[in-house]
This record gives sequence, structure tokens and C-alpha cells, in this order.
Amino acid sequence: MKSFPLSRQIVPAAALFVAIVFTLVGCSGGVGTVSGKVTFKDAPLKGGNVTFAPASGQGPSFTGPINEDGTYSVTGVPAGEYKVCVETEHLKGPAASGTGGKSTPPSVGGSSVAVGAGVPDLSKVKDKSAGKNEMPEGYAGDGLAKIKDNAKRYVKIPGDYATPATSDISVKVTGGSQTFDIPLKAK
Repeated sequence: MKSFPLSRQIVPAAALFVAIVFTLVGCSGGVGTVSGKVTFKDAPLKGGNVTFAPASGQGPSFTGPINEDGTYSVTGVPAGEYKVCVETEHLKGPAASGTGGKSTPPSVGGSSVAVGAGVPDLSKVKDKSAGKNEMPEGYAGDGLAKIKDNAKRYVKIPGDYATPATSDISVKVTGGSQTFDIPLKAK
């Protein structure tokens, strides 16, 4: 039996290992989690949503909420180029926004999902001082308190940031975790 030097045995094994890793991870760079802080006029934005929409206009968007301290985190974002959108309008609430509680996030690839869809029209809620606080059907518990809390967190930002077509913010997402702060400016 002929014996091969150890180095001749390791090279094919290493090549196989590298091929398996590229197959599992993929050549696209994997999936990432993007987090950071959203500010407007140098102050943390206290609420809203951050959306990563594919720069190509094709494929799904990825959205995460903005916390009261301005931080956000969006998980499961495939590596690639994205337009970054920020919206706060849904925090105004149904009565203030005049939309009946329905606002829509950026539309990408012909599809969008309504943010706040199914939120009842709260204009019919009676004042507690009248003795009868009637919440619309399907809206239980502290729903009114949540809407009032959201309204306190609302900050009007330029509408240009809300859609991929008008947002001037973009980012290249890579696999793994990355930080991307979003400083919004008055326009």
C-alpha cells in the first residue's frame, strides 16, 4: 500500500470544508441584523418604524420599531443594498391622522402591509367622565392608553423619509450584526 504525505490528505479535506461553508452561508453574504439609533435634529426619535426596502425595488422589505430612546433593531435582513425609510405618522392615532387608524408602510414590489390595519375608529369612544367609556368591539384593555402614549411619542418628520422612492438614506447590509445610525435632518 502506498502512503501519501499528510499534507496531500489535508488539502482535499480543507477544500471540501471550504466548499461546504460557502454552500451553507451562500455567496450572497448571509443574513444580518441591523441596529442603531434614529435621531431627528440631533435628538432621539421616540417612536416610529424603520424599514429596509431593497434598492432594486424587488423583494420583501424588513421593518422594526423605534424604541423610546431612539434605538431600533431589524433582524433577518439578507445581505444587499437597501433604501432606509423612517415613518412616525402611525403614532398620531386614528382620530388625529384622519385615516381611520390605517397607514401604509412603503410599497415595494407591488405589495405593502397596512400598519395599524384593523384599528377601530376611536372617534366613537365616549369620555370616561361621562360614566360610559365604550371601547369599539375588538379593542380591549388599555388600548386607549396605548394610543394616547403613542401620540405623546409622535414627532413630525419630513415625509421624504417614509418611502423608498423619496428617502435619500441607503445602506449595504452584510451578514451578521452591524450598527447603522440614522440621523434625520429637517428639509
